[in-house]
Amino acid sequence: MESTERSSALYFRDFRLFWFSQLISLSGTWMQSVAQGWLVYSLTKSPFYLGIVAAASTLPILLFTLIGGIAADRFRKRNLLIVTQALSIVPALMLGIFTDTGVITVYQVIFFAFFLGTVNAFDMPARQSFVIEMVGKGHLLNAIALNSAAFNGARLIGPAIAGLAIAYMGLPSCFYLNAASFIPVIIALSMLKAKGDIRSTQEGFLRDLAEGFYFIKGQRNILYMIILIAVFSLFG
Repeated sequence: MESTERSSALYFRDFRLFWFSQLISLSGTWMQSVAQGWLVYSLTKSPFYLGIVAAASTLPILLFTLIGGIAADRFRKRNLLIVTQALSIVPALMLGIFTDTGVITVYQVIFFAFFLGTVNAFDMPARQSFVIEMVGKGHLLNAIALNSAAFNGARLIGPAIAGLAIAYMGLPSCFYLNAASFIPVIIALSMLKAKGDIRSTQEGFLRDLAEGFYFIKGQRNILYMIILIAVFSLFG
């Protein structure tokens, strides 16, 4: 039994705190996804605007993730994640307030979707590279599997709670609950012993950016995968 526990990434205190808080936050994110789609269609009755909002949240990830990766190398990943999680509260809270007061427009939704997508472009590289520092290479595959389980579990839990929240508390409640769901992550991150390594470099930002592009260009499998993901994210 003990050997089984030690073989799981959840054996590590830092990853355990991070994983459970992420499960809460991801559930809130899926709640907002349902509520945001409902809101956009209620405002416009247009599938076109639903697509625009989805594209607005995805485009920054395609444009800025490489920059986010450089930031993850140059700053403490834990601190960077605390900042991105705190910033993620802003669009959720503002959507809740604007919807609650009846002043919300579809253009505001598009703006907040783009804002959150930009935050995610910095959050994702830091989050993914931070995992290996919490559990080590020997438990990395198990940690990835657990993160995937949390993502898919939240995809079931979040929409179900969103339906109940909309029915009994109204549409704005989904945005408020999502804003609150980031707080456990910030608390968990502040309790972690791991801080995230900083890659020491004498090279400038543009040099790092150019190296990233050259690496992708030289690795055709990675390049094709990025193109495929970009096509499905924008048009799928």
